[in-house]
Amino acid sequence: MMIDLEQIRAVDTQGMWDRICTFDEQWRDAVFETKEAELNLDISRIRDVVITGMGGAVISGDIIRAICQDIGHLPVHVNKSYTMPSFVGESTLVIGVSQSGNTEETLSAFETAGARGAQRVVISTGGKLTEIALEDNLSLVAIPKSKITRAALAFTFVALWRVFQHLDIFLQGDKTLMDTADFLTRQIEVLSDLSDNEAVDLAEGLVHTMPVIYSNDSLMAPVALRWKTQLNENAKMLAFRGEIPEMNHNEIEGWERTAHLMGKLSVIILQDDSDHERVRRRMEVTANLVRPHAVSLRKVISNGDNALERVFYMIIYGDFLSFYMAILSEVDPMPIVKIEMLKRMLLEMEL
Repeated sequence: MMIDLEQIRAVDTQGMWDRICTFDEQWRDAVFETKEAELNLDISRIRDVVITGMGGAVISGDIIRAICQDIGHLPVHVNKSYTMPSFVGESTLVIGVSQSGNTEETLSAFETAGARGAQRVVISTGGKLTEIALEDNLSLVAIPKSKITRAALAFTFVALWRVFQHLDIFLQGDKTLMDTADFLTRQIEVLSDLSDNEAVDLAEGLVHTMPVIYSNDSLMAPVALRWKTQLNENAKMLAFRGEIPEMNHNEIEGWERTAHLMGKLSVIILQDDSDHERVRRRMEVTANLVRPHAVSLRKVISNGDNALERVFYMIIYGDFLSFYMAILSEVDPMPIVKIEMLKRMLLEMEL
C-alpha cells in the first residue's frame, strides 16, 4: 500500500496534512509570539506547580513534567479533573491550559485553585479562562486561535516553556527553542517524504490492528500518551499504552489469553537514551514474551541531541503515523464526531 499526495488530498478534506507538515513553522511563530510574555509572579512563595487542563491542550504539561523530573527544582503535577488535589494552596502555582478557554473541567479546577489562594497563570486563546485572567489580573500567555487543539501543540508547549523559564527551571534561552525548530524542519522533511518513509511503512503494518504502545515511565511516557490519543483522534481507532517497568508487574499476564485476538493486536516499543539500563533489558524480555501474541512488534528509536529534540522527534513521528493510518483507512483525520456529539448530549442534559 503506497500513499501519494493525491490520495491524501482526497481523504484529508480539511487540511490536517498541512498542519502536521508545518509544525516547525508553528513552533517558530510560538517562540516569537510568546517572547514578550509578562508574568507577574511571586516566585519566592512557590513550592509546587500544578498544570491543569484536558486532552490535546494539556499534553504539553505531561511533557514539561517529564522533562522536569531530571532538571527541575519544584514538584510538577498535571491535573486532568474538575477538582484540585488537596495540597493545592497559597504556595502552589496553578497553570490553566485550554485552547478554547471554555473547557469545563479546566474552568472548575482553576476556579477552585483561586478560591484556595493559589497563584495562577492562564494559557489560552480566549474564552472564559481568559476572562478570569483579565478580571483577576492574572498572568496571561495568549496563543493563536486554532480550530483543532491537537494540531496546536507547538503553541501550548512553547507558552508553557516560557512560564518555566520564568521560574528558572529551564535556563536555556531562545537559542534552544530555535535550534529545536531547525531540527524539526529536517525531521519533517524526512517524515513527509512519501517515496521512502519509515512512518508509512509502520502504518501499513498497523492499519488493521489495535496498537499497544510501550515506553519507559519517564521521558517517553507522555510521548506514548500522545501517540495513543493521536491514533484515537486522527485515525479513529482504539489504541492503548503502558509503561515499563510497571506493566511487567501486572499487564504482562494479560497477554496470556489472547488467542481470540490473534492477528488483531500490534505492539510498538518506544526507545530512548533516557531508558534506564534495566528498563532497556526489560523491554527486550517483554518483546520476546508478547511477540508470539501480536501480529507485529516494532521498535521506534528516538532521534536528537537533547531531551527536547528527542521528545518532539517522537511526537511528530507519532503525528505522521496517525495521519498515515487515517489515509490508509480512508478516514478523514480532522472531524471528531463522537467528541462533538458527547458535548451536545451533555449540553442537552443541562437544558
